[in-house]
Amino acid sequence: MPEQNTIVISGLAGRFPGADDVDQLWDKLLQGKVLYSEERDRHPSKLRNRPTALGQINDLSRFDAQFFGYDAKAAEHMGTQNRVLFEVVYEALWDAGILVDSLRGSRTGFFLGISAGDGSDQYDLDETTDPVYIFSRLAYHFNWKGPCLSLDTACASTADAIIQAHWHIKHGLCDVAVVAGVNTIVDPFVNMTAADMKMLSQSGFERCLDENADGFIRSETIAALILQRKPAAKRIYGEILGTSVNNDGYTEEGITFPNRYAQADAMRSALKIANISPSQIDYIEAHITGTQAGDAVETSAILDAYRDNSDQPIKVGCIKSNIGHAEASAGINAVIRACKILQTSHLSPNAAYSVPNSRISGLLEGKIIPVLEKQQFNANILGVNTFGFGGSNGHIILKGNTQQIRPLDSSLFPRLIVFCNRTRQGIEGMAQHLLTKDALNEDLIAMLNELSLAKPESGLVWRGYSIISENGKIDHQKTSLVSNSRNVGLVFNDSPCPSYHGLSRFKVFRDSLQSSLSFLKSKGVDLGDMSTKNHLKSKNEQSTAVVRNVVYQIALIDLLGSLGIKPDLVISSSSGSISSRYASSQLSRNSALTAAIKYLTNKATPLTPSSKTVLDKYSKLLNGFTDSSLASNETHVHIASHNDLNNKELSLDEWIMINIDGQIRLMGNEIPAHNSLKQVKNSNEDVIQFLITLGSLYLSGQNVDISTLYPSMTFPIGRQTPSLSPFLIWDHSNQHKVCSCVEFYDNMTNLCFTVDLTDPEYEEVSHHIYDDRTLMPAVGYIYLLWKTMVFNYHGDSVNFKDYGFRVWDVKIHRATIINDEAIFKVYFNPSRQLILNIL
Repeated sequence: MPEQNTIVISGLAGRFPGADDVDQLWDKLLQGKVLYSEERDRHPSKLRNRPTALGQINDLSRFDAQFFGYDAKAAEHMGTQNRVLFEVVYEALWDAGILVDSLRGSRTGFFLGISAGDGSDQYDLDETTDPVYIFSRLAYHFNWKGPCLSLDTACASTADAIIQAHWHIKHGLCDVAVVAGVNTIVDPFVNMTAADMKMLSQSGFERCLDENADGFIRSETIAALILQRKPAAKRIYGEILGTSVNNDGYTEEGITFPNRYAQADAMRSALKIANISPSQIDYIEAHITGTQAGDAVETSAILDAYRDNSDQPIKVGCIKSNIGHAEASAGINAVIRACKILQTSHLSPNAAYSVPNSRISGLLEGKIIPVLEKQQFNANILGVNTFGFGGSNGHIILKGNTQQIRPLDSSLFPRLIVFCNRTRQGIEGMAQHLLTKDALNEDLIAMLNELSLAKPESGLVWRGYSIISENGKIDHQKTSLVSNSRNVGLVFNDSPCPSYHGLSRFKVFRDSLQSSLSFLKSKGVDLGDMSTKNHLKSKNEQSTAVVRNVVYQIALIDLLGSLGIKPDLVISSSSGSISSRYASSQLSRNSALTAAIKYLTNKATPLTPSSKTVLDKYSKLLNGFTDSSLASNETHVHIASHNDLNNKELSLDEWIMINIDGQIRLMGNEIPAHNSLKQVKNSNEDVIQFLITLGSLYLSGQNVDISTLYPSMTFPIGRQTPSLSPFLIWDHSNQHKVCSCVEFYDNMTNLCFTVDLTDPEYEEVSHHIYDDRTLMPAVGYIYLLWKTMVFNYHGDSVNFKDYGFRVWDVKIHRATIINDEAIFKVYFNPSRQLILNIL
């Protein structure tokens, strides 16, 4: 398959039960931990069919509203799912090495897997909390103009979203796809419905493949991943070799019963698209839910598709045994686990398994092997199953990244690393990670550099830099808060430049020197090889000092320009005006060097100083400089950018001023003295001081693209490069309201009753006949209200007939005809001292 048509997963992020990010999740999965727990506070104790256990996200109340441009009131009205989803999607893009602002206005697609249940009717909030609007709100906020879809195929929702995203990129409908899934547990009706259908575990464990499997544990997840074409991806967690989705169609057992043959067909179809043999796959991340019917059917389907004519065993994993069943987000959970397996080359153990299920012949025969301990995964391809309640069957085949991590190139030491984050905690966590043993490699540094180019205005206001010394260890590191980008000014004078031969290790600097020296030599001026420490000394070195200065200053201007440091303003005095004109693009290299040669002859400033009017305009800047030469009558001021500086109040606080004279240094009180480039003793110290100056520039708000200092990095990064989404730490100082099931229960609770004419409880109804039709009598409605009131206040373990109640203002809007049976849903709102509605 051409690489342009190969789609990969390049970023992961999420909130999971008992785990705040993908790395926390993976660490706990490797330990085989159970991350769901006894139900605590989501449901009132009197609720009918109250779940025995839940998989809950640690804290749904936190949101960095300021970062995303929302005030407190607007954030409160967004709803829990929206708030957490904003952060998770941003983290996934960060993990992929993508600057979010770079996607604004692009054909980025958004595909959301979400199942009906926890919508806006549970919140007194704006309409965009409804599942219909959640996906649109993200695309609106980030200005994505690709396809924007919401999919609800129950438990297969997010896997189907991944399959749809894959199809849309492959067919050219979008360039990048963000796939997300949300599942939070608020609506008690979902619990009651699942319990009535005998789906939920009563033991409090999701015992996948186990003899004592008795149902699943409901669980929460809000997660996202990024899909890109392979050539554009900076990271690859998994390459999508093949996908397939189908439906059970008609089954005699009913719409909720899984279809073994349809599931097997989905797997075979994906294998055919991937063009691989079933024997190449040794592991399946299964949909296994811990139900007797579902587990047996799926394992049979796996053997049908993957081991039809083979006795080769196949390993089966089921993340639901660890974190529970996240329903709409179940598919994205399975894919994230699969990606971490491929990234780390380890399988994590299933939990809550003790006795093999005797109904699963493949288990007993040793063809299905449950993963029960952490173990090495030596293969590089695996399959992921995800099946939806109602018949949607999806299968995805992933291949791991074969690129290995590249160790640091010691020939590049000393070396600068720059990085950014949202909070002090985040930036300090990144700085600390860089200090840990074996943390540094070319791949991680390349990703940090990509992300470092986010402007402070984006909200990533904490910055840091580290310098790797000659021994390969970090011995200089600093972090700082910066609120916004600042204008850049360059300052030149005629102070003699030291021999910056150490900077010749940087290609741009070295090439600039050679271009200048070649031109000068053609004009009869031979300055020797200025890129080495012991370069040829001219007999009349004093007389050529100005030319030598201009050559070095031009090289420094070129080097800074390659780093993305372009001046907005250039100030100079005396012969420094030659280089300043080059920096402001008023002179070419050759013209600047010719002017320097003429200066040797004329021994006077070859350029006219700026007028008093101009100098008065920039007096606030000039007065802030300690260099007295800039107050002379030979001062030159040039606007070097397209920024409108004429109508701005200019002060030193708004500028980063770089003095390029005898000392390359930043001018301003916030820059410590040791950040100056002094007359140095050796080339490495020369480089270190220059890197410190660049780091200080970065901390001052100026972006520095250090990738141009070093050999270009070939993406994708190595497979084992750590996930970056856990490093992004938000400002969670403010809490927001989370609608709990208790609140929802107080606002509205509903119960369903089936009036079956063959049921002795409703025998009297069968005698209520009018015009040869059986009608629900008025007292029948009162009877249902009676049961609802008692169940709500006292639970379903009591005899409701032991409790009395009073009703008034009863209105029957229409008669209900009952043939064999009818379902009545009772809505109860005790907080409003009423009101019971029967539909």
